[in-house]
Amino acid sequence: MANDLPFIRETVSPEELPEEARAALADPSPAGDAERLRLALEWLHEEGLPVNERYAARLLEPGASHADPDSMYELGMCYRWGDGGVWADPDTALMWLKKAADAGHAGAAEVVSAFSGAPMMLLMSAVSGIDPFTGARGDFVKWYKSRELTLGFYRKACEGDAEAQYELARQLENLRHVGPFRGDIRESIRWYTAAARNGVSDAAFNLAMIYRSGKALDGPDPEAALKWMRLAAALGDREAASLTKQWREE
Repeated sequence: MANDLPFIRETVSPEELPEEARAALADPSPAGDAERLRLALEWLHEEGLPVNERYAARLLEPGASHADPDSMYELGMCYRWGDGGVWADPDTALMWLKKAADAGHAGAAEVVSAFSGAPMMLLMSAVSGIDPFTGARGDFVKWYKSRELTLGFYRKACEGDAEAQYELARQLENLRHVGPFRGDIRESIRWYTAAARNGVSDAAFNLAMIYRSGKALDGPDPEAALKWMRLAAALGDREAASLTKQWREE
């Protein structure tokens, strides 16, 4: 089912790798582990649009296979959060973190101590946004970084769940996603449309703004924009009502 989703792309071909990554991977011997780790960390923490972040996990794999503690830890954290171009995967995360901890990595040992025996708790609630260990809000694995949770949202959307349709559309509109879940404006429009027709005013509003701006389409469509803004207003959105009046007078 996942392979049928245009916004899921789980593999990166060698030809797509940046030149720096290809050079660093040309000789996957332990001698290159330090340079690959440096480059991976640079890309994981790159400011602005992290276009190279999706390749970080690939760079960490050789060092992890050589039992380099830092590479194992960073690869484990990629799987813990769904960063570096891989899905969040608690079992794989704990595997690498345990290996790093056994090799003497203090940070890995701390994470393993907190989560050992409950790997699925690494995928903190993407619905409530509450860390089940600390109760803190906001520090959790986003659903679109988990293959399992993404498929769950997609199934709910296909079954007609309006809120799932809206959330799916909202993330698909974000073209900055660089992991396996990719932004796709046309899929976003599809799901915004479904959610709007199911009564979600925010979906109608966002759809109107997309058509108004012509973002990633063939240019602005004022008629379609007004149509969806009118629906948002009819669904009770006060800002939409004001914009509908303004757009009509233009």
